[in-house]
Amino acid sequence: IAELSRAGLSAGENRDVKHTLDNGVLTLEATDSDFSRAKTSLPVVYDGEKVVTDLNPAFILDVLNCIDDNEVEVAFADGHSPVAITSSIPFLAVVMPLRIS
Repeated sequence: IAELSRAGLSAGENRDVKHTLDNGVLTLEATDSDFSRAKTSLPVVYDGEKVVTDLNPAFILDVLNCIDDNEVEVAFADGHSPVAITSSIPFLAVVMPLRIS
């Protein structure tokens, strides 16, 4: 949560953070209109194809702050599809990706 919060602060008014999943690593990148930049990488359990999507960090944080669990599963189908968030408790949240042109 802390890494996503920091990336969200760096996104500024742009409100988007690029999420890249590749080879067991989630990379979060944000750049605002003043050219400040944040980039961080986290180890994750993932062995699929590379996925890159832009998400509003506030939407992800809203979901994560409601879950009282140490682990969550975030399902990415591709860079343009909704992201599903689940945990061991009966819970499902769907976050739509941003369309950046």
